[in-house]
Amino acid sequence: MNKKLKSSLLALLAALIWGTAFVAQDVCSDSIGAMTFNALRFFVAVVFLLITGAVLRAVRRSKANRLGLPQEKTPEEKRAYRRRLIVASLLCGSVLALASVLQQAGLQFGTDSGKAGFITALYVVLVPICGLFLKKRVPAIFWLGVALAVAGLYLLCVSGSFTLAFGDLLTLFCAVAFTAQILLIDRFSPGLDSVDLCCGQFIVAGVISAVGMFLFEKLRSAQYSPALCRCSTSPYSRAE
Repeated sequence: MNKKLKSSLLALLAALIWGTAFVAQDVCSDSIGAMTFNALRFFVAVVFLLITGAVLRAVRRSKANRLGLPQEKTPEEKRAYRRRLIVASLLCGSVLALASVLQQAGLQFGTDSGKAGFITALYVVLVPICGLFLKKRVPAIFWLGVALAVAGLYLLCVSGSFTLAFGDLLTLFCAVAFTAQILLIDRFSPGLDSVDLCCGQFIVAGVISAVGMFLFEKLRSAQYSPALCRCSTSPYSRAE
C-alpha cells in the first residue's frame, strides 16, 4: 500500500470515528458537565495511546535489531526532541481543551448533534483560508472540494431551518479553535512521533479539563450512571 493511499484511508477512518462520536457527546451532555466529559475521554485516550506507543516502540526495536540499525538517539537529539514535544503538547493540548469544551457546551445549550457536526466541520474552510495567510500554497481544485464538502455536510447534518442560537455560536467558536489546533499540529508534527504528540496533547487537555471540572462543575457520583447507560443505548431505539 502506497503512502498516499494509506494516509487517505487513515483520514477516512478518523472522520468516521470523529463523526459517530457526536451522538455519544449529545447523549452525555444531558447528564454530565462539558469539562467532566472531556477530562474522562482525554484520560481514556491517554491510556490507549500509552499502550499503543509501547507496542509500536517494541515493533520498531525488533525491526531495528533484525536490520542492524541504530536504535538510540544521541543525548542532544533526545533533549531537542523532548523540548519540541513539550512545547507542542502544551500548545496543541491547550487549544484542544478549549475547542472540546466549547463543542460540548454547545451541545449542552441546545445544539443538536447534526448541526454541531456541520458547524464544527467548517474548519474544512477555515484551515485553508488561514493557511493562505501563513503563505501555504493551496491548489485551485482544493476549493472546489471544500465547496462540495460544505454543501454535502449541510445536506447530511442540518434539517429544517438553520438559525444560530447561543449553543450554535459556541460551536462556531469551537470550529475556530479546532482550526488553530490543526494548524499547530501541522507546524509541530514534522520531527515528532504521532503517538507521542497525540498522547502529550491529550494529557495537557485532560489536565486542563480536570482542573476546570473541579473548579466550575458540581461532581455527583449519581450523574455518571445515567450518562453511561444512555451512551450504551441507541437514541433511535429509545425513540421507538
